[in-house]
Amino acid sequence: MKTESTVQVLMSTYNGEKYLIQQVESILDQQNIDIQILIRDDGSTDGTLQLIKELARKYPQKIKFYSGKNIGYKRSFMDLLNKASDRCDYYAFADQDDIWKNNKLSIAVDKLNIVKYKYKLYASTVWITDANLKVLYKKDIDNFVNTFGSALSRIRLAGCTYVFNRELLRIVKKIDFKTVKENQRPSHDGMVFTICKAIDGYVYVDKNAYILHRRRNSSVTSGGNGVIKRVKHEYNLTFNSKDNVSFFAEELVSKLSDFIPRDNKLLLEEILNYKKKLKYKIKLLNDKKLDTGMFWANLEAKIRIILGLF
Repeated sequence: MKTESTVQVLMSTYNGEKYLIQQVESILDQQNIDIQILIRDDGSTDGTLQLIKELARKYPQKIKFYSGKNIGYKRSFMDLLNKASDRCDYYAFADQDDIWKNNKLSIAVDKLNIVKYKYKLYASTVWITDANLKVLYKKDIDNFVNTFGSALSRIRLAGCTYVFNRELLRIVKKIDFKTVKENQRPSHDGMVFTICKAIDGYVYVDKNAYILHRRRNSSVTSGGNGVIKRVKHEYNLTFNSKDNVSFFAEELVSKLSDFIPRDNKLLLEEILNYKKKLKYKIKLLNDKKLDTGMFWANLEAKIRIILGLF
């Protein structure tokens, strides 16, 4: 008789040989969870793929993997989503160089098991560390706004903390971004979170942290890597991601219209029409549904709307 929830952990790797084994072992060490790990190697040029093969031989019932050409973390994780098993209870994203506390998944699953929503997702904050796992600070999400509009404006939760159910995965798989320009492509975690909010799913946000999240000079994410990288990141978000929100809004309306409630459809209509007439732009600029809880993120969203980049 099945007593534990099955969680499939989706991990994309790229030149991660230094920390990979430690991270995988921390995932396999999860308490009260039936763990499966699916790894896609994104064209590593170091010894990462060999390490993955060795791990798969050591844990043949727990680890499956495949490799492909380097396509970037967004497309790599989306490929993992498409190849994820349809038999697991829950799914989670994992970075290649973090360390998970052994109760990370059991806490997430417990939070999701007690609610009756059809579509549900768990996320938390993280402990930010240096490359040697020295804790620098806990990421502050006290002012997080848990709404569909906030998700469209700015993704603030770390994908490596996500746990989501099979029904939500099935909805996510309805959207295909293979031919989308890179600057219009949402992140894998941003897509899952936004879709969950779009279809009126349940999102539990835990202010506790269960991951030691390494921040290194080579990290894809910007936080904790210095002021210059942060400024560049914010500049790119504001000016170099033209129409990414509009494109995503169009995809949501096109592919998931039957699942989206009326209020969320109205917000999507505002976004799709804001370039057509000044009154639509003014309405979107003043729509409080886009509030993220962060002054700078709200300002950047308004700048993008004014410039027609949203």
